[in-house]
Amino acid sequence: MGHDNPPPHMVEPRVPGMPAAMHARNPAALALLGATWDLGDACVQATERAALPCSNMTGAPLLLFARILRALGATIAVVEQGYAHEAGSMARVALECLFDLGYLLAEPAQREDRAARFLAYEIVAAVNKAELAEKLGLHIDPAKLAAARATRQEHWEREFGKIPDPQRGWSNLPAHERARIADMLDLYEQPYRLLCDVSHNNPETWRTLLAFEGEQVKFIAGPQDEIDDMALVTLSDVMVRVTRLLADLFDLDELRSAIERAEWVMSESIAALND
Repeated sequence: MGHDNPPPHMVEPRVPGMPAAMHARNPAALALLGATWDLGDACVQATERAALPCSNMTGAPLLLFARILRALGATIAVVEQGYAHEAGSMARVALECLFDLGYLLAEPAQREDRAARFLAYEIVAAVNKAELAEKLGLHIDPAKLAAARATRQEHWEREFGKIPDPQRGWSNLPAHERARIADMLDLYEQPYRLLCDVSHNNPETWRTLLAFEGEQVKFIAGPQDEIDDMALVTLSDVMVRVTRLLADLFDLDELRSAIERAEWVMSESIAALND
């Protein structure tokens, strides 16, 4: 049950391998990360105990949730190793998955079709990946590529029509539109836009990656003991929202108390971050 090799409970907090200075300066941030992980783990255990049916409407939402868990696990890994600035990219991934899930569930009459599209997009993505690999000079078996294209035509085009723009993915909608339909424009307009800026080449990052001493430039791009509060706060919000969506979708009433506990720890941690 739950995650394989889950990280230790960090509400104390003490994470093996993380610099002691980080623990001393950032206990609130680590408590927030721990509460986020604990809520995700509670959701994993609740869904496993529920013995949900094998269907598109089980698989699609839980795959998106699993991707959010991976983003959180990657955040824990980079924070432990002193690369917390990169957590912004992981938080952006989690937000995009939340937009997808919110869009998938937004209109009950469209849920089955959207879940089927999400899962079937694997066929389209496989062709996109193979075609890119071919352009990069990697060896691709022509027969396998032709078979993948035939499968795409037979299954996707016949059932869903036009092949989506690779830049927009399975829904063929930009992130802004998915967020709007999911009633999550608040997340798109604020944390998502800012995290896109963090993930791209924002020159503000030079302040923590380069040092100018006279005529010399020194690189300080290795591990650091700073934590990206914005990324961690965003991940905690994503986890609460996705857990609430899954609790409603699958009638997992036991998660209500887990959400309340997590929100209390998160609110205390965020208040401490602001002190």
